Amino acid sequence: MLKATVKWFTLLLISTLLFPIAAQPALADSLDTSEQHIQLVINGQLYTQPDGEPAPYINMQNRTMVPVSLLVKAMNLPGASIEWDEPARTVTVRYTTHTIVFTHGAASVDINNDTVVLDSAAEIRQGRLFAPVRALVGALGGSLQWESARGLIYIATEPSTAAPPTGSEADALIGQQATATLEALAEQDWGALAELVHPDRGVRFSPYTDVDPVEQTRLLPEELLDAAERSKLRQWGYYDGTGDPIELSIQDYWLQFVYPHDYRTAPERSYNRQLFHGNVANNASWVYPGAIIAEYHFDGIDPQYGGLDWRSLRLVFQPLHGQWYLVGIINDQWTS
Repeated sequence: MLKATVKWFTLLLISTLLFPIAAQPALADSLDTSEQHIQLVINGQLYTQPDGEPAPYINMQNRTMVPVSLLVKAMNLPGASIEWDEPARTVTVRYTTHTIVFTHGAASVDINNDTVVLDSAAEIRQGRLFAPVRALVGALGGSLQWESARGLIYIATEPSTAAPPTGSEADALIGQQATATLEALAEQDWGALAELVHPDRGVRFSPYTDVDPVEQTRLLPEELLDAAERSKLRQWGYYDGTGDPIELSIQDYWLQFVYPHDYRTAPERSYNRQLFHGNVANNASWVYPGAIIAEYHFDGIDPQYGGLDWRSLRLVFQPLHGQWYLVGIINDQWTS
């Protein structure tokens, strides 16, 4: 539910809109999205625009614009509705107790009859009404983060914006699933693992702590159960240091990046608390908003390396219909 009052949201929206989403300005003579590489990640899933539909773009005011109706549908908000008024050239979004109206050419948005001034006007482009992404997501109770290096906008819908549980609360929610996942990983029990994986989102494999929702491999439960799929060579990312592609079957990837040690005996464990920081940024909370991340950590394996061979395994769980499912397996280790 949207809990903030309209007055509070108006102040918040105005303050956040003072800062641009985009890290670099759009070209003055071109708004070609193929050059800007803007992509949206919604609750951990890469948004794929429908065939024939226009893509997000950066406008002359350096704001990222998105097609309102398409993004609302992609956010999958329960009970949300969208209406287009051709004579008025407005799109109206209704979600819970809020009504949000964008109008072509207007640098403002109407939220429950309260007008919030924007610094970039909504506009029709290729038959769709586009609006600033921060304004739209904020009005719907969500949040977003911008990653300039990859040109990614991470969007969390309202249920995913709450602070994730830690400690005993998290253990009560996913403790059994985490333990069962470790057992399945240790035994390479594909059937047991498939039952724990999110049925729609699958599980993404990250060879290092930086999660790449565009490039990294994601497998659905049925792919884990298929022996032919498990023997297939896949590219899982790139080796740290050399930059060479990691091209392995899942069985070989397993030995290097999933279960090189028995994490059931890991001396340190946590929920939503990173136990050790290497030199690579941990972006898992952006990619998996609202998730519970169980971490299992070894300070070192062989004493001769003085702790440089530390390893962590992170298991990422997100909810679906009251049940928590595995959506990410992240390896973390010392990198050069």
